[in-house]
Amino acid sequence: MALIDKTIGRLLTAGMSIAFLGLVGSVLLQVFARWFLPKVPSWTEESSRMFLIWLVGFGGGLAYRHGSYVNVDLLINLFPAWLRRFLTRLGDLIIALFMILFTWQAWLQTIRMGLRQTSSALDLPMQYIFFALCVLGAGVVLYSLLRFFLGSPAGEEKKGE
Repeated sequence: MALIDKTIGRLLTAGMSIAFLGLVGSVLLQVFARWFLPKVPSWTEESSRMFLIWLVGFGGGLAYRHGSYVNVDLLINLFPAWLRRFLTRLGDLIIALFMILFTWQAWLQTIRMGLRQTSSALDLPMQYIFFALCVLGAGVVLYSLLRFFLGSPAGEEKKGE
């Protein structure tokens, strides 16, 4: 299980890094063009949005893995440790079920709408953009199920307990 966690974590990190570099590159090109070129390439704004969507798509699962989402635990900290663990695992299961539905709907959207629509400036099929939502959902499902079944995914730092 640790090998799967490590491999998928590396793939998501690599995808996130590539999307981040693409975002920075397209924004820098747009800034450079606004200052020094007579015309700004029309595709830079659209490409920066697409890179941002993919950055979130790759980063969503990693954020869940590391516990980086906002968590309000004021009430849950009043409970005994066994009840906190139970409620945390129940929350992980509910999140996994919700994200399975989310990923399914994102996949349907990718198939239904992505084949018929293209982006205006880059003329890319939108299925390439919609698929980022599938990656987001799959990453969160994977790490929420790992946390549900194993208590915490391999490599996750223990929060002050």
